[in-house]
Amino acid sequence: MKQQLLTLLALIFISAGAWAQQNTLIVDGVGTDTDTYATIKDAIGAASTNDVIEVATDTYTLFEPLDIDVEGLTLRNKEGFTPVIQACTGIGCPGDPELRKRSQTNRIESPGLINVRANDITLEGFIIKGTLNLDQGPLDIPNFMYGLYVFNSTGTSVSNNKITGFFAGLVIERFVPGKGNPSFTYCVDENNITENIYGIAVLWDDYNAPIVNIKRNNITDHYDAGILLLSFSGSDYKEHDITININENNIFGNEFVGLLNDTNEDIDATCNWWGTTDLDEIEAQIEGGGHVEWFPFSGQEDGPCLHPMFKLQIGTGQQNDR
Repeated sequence: MKQQLLTLLALIFISAGAWAQQNTLIVDGVGTDTDTYATIKDAIGAASTNDVIEVATDTYTLFEPLDIDVEGLTLRNKEGFTPVIQACTGIGCPGDPELRKRSQTNRIESPGLINVRANDITLEGFIIKGTLNLDQGPLDIPNFMYGLYVFNSTGTSVSNNKITGFFAGLVIERFVPGKGNPSFTYCVDENNITENIYGIAVLWDDYNAPIVNIKRNNITDHYDAGILLLSFSGSDYKEHDITININENNIFGNEFVGLLNDTNEDIDATCNWWGTTDLDEIEAQIEGGGHVEWFPFSGQEDGPCLHPMFKLQIGTGQQNDR
């Protein structure tokens, strides 16, 4: 009994020590004080597992991709700030021919303005802005292809951000060869993803199974599809079930379709607002080979779905309602 008690106390002290080691690092654009940094990249370089980085600048311009590679890191806005993380334009940017020669490999490996390459990452409270201008047409290729690129990681949470001006606003991709790979989980909640070519893209193969919750987002005004689901099947092997829940979102104003399910999977897309209550118009916004359960939908008279109402969104200035 005494030995068990000592073991329990040791575990409590170890847990308390681990919690005490969590640090909050501040990015203020200057980096002159203790635990403050001039750039987000510097703060990530100094961070440890489960640390928090708060950004206290109004505008943060990136000339090269930003990689988040520290496990359990939280990157968020500091209270009172709405940081704009934007792709640079003009001379010295990836679109500049000389810089393109020097950084081509890095840009291929990190196609996003922000790239998540570690597990259990939280990103919240930013305006993530690319250079794509849909008024100039889809051939106006942005300097950075994706706003946020999540590759071969799990446990990512993306909430309360605005992502605009990219080929794809948010891309979640998982390709790990070999049998026995576990499912991977993502939460995409209360974001304003608008005016990209694609809004959200989720891509996987037979050996990997996504568990993705896309809820309470604005996914609007894209040149192609609001949401793209794409699986690459190379064998009959399938170990894990696919779970993708797309609920309580505003999905409308997308030029091609609201949801393109280019898989053989059944998708739960109930209780979304599609910009209309006309059943034929809603059905026309959903394409692909896999079945999509979209009924019931938000906006039904006396229907079971609540109209999407959620907290104030970064970059909208108003609550998301139809």
